[in-house]
Amino acid sequence: MTVSTSKLSGLCRVGLWLAVVVTLWFALTPHPPRIFAWDKAEHGLAFSVLTLTLVAAYPSFGWVRSAIAMSCLGAGIELVQAIPALRRDSSLDDWFADNVAIMLALVVVLAIRAVFGRFQERDVTTV
Repeated sequence: MTVSTSKLSGLCRVGLWLAVVVTLWFALTPHPPRIFAWDKAEHGLAFSVLTLTLVAAYPSFGWVRSAIAMSCLGAGIELVQAIPALRRDSSLDDWFADNVAIMLALVVVLAIRAVFGRFQERDVTTV
């Protein structure tokens, strides 16, 4: 059984928006459950998953636009967390952690594309 690229992208889009909702819930809830003891690891997990699913869901979006979109999401979360009624802390360090995770995820994507691109080139030339 094969899955078409459009069905896979559609599934990834559902996953992306589910990940966005879960991330926003964790980010905007006054006392969210802790996954890791170090909050920067939580930022890393969230933004690497978000970035990887964004790239899979919208492959033609490009890595620069993906990086900018994810960075803006992280900045927006930090700005909203500055609202006193939410009882959250806004931090540039958290946004920096988001951006590190975004960049690392994009490096992984580019490396995977480079490796698989080489395999596809070999397959085409040997046929």
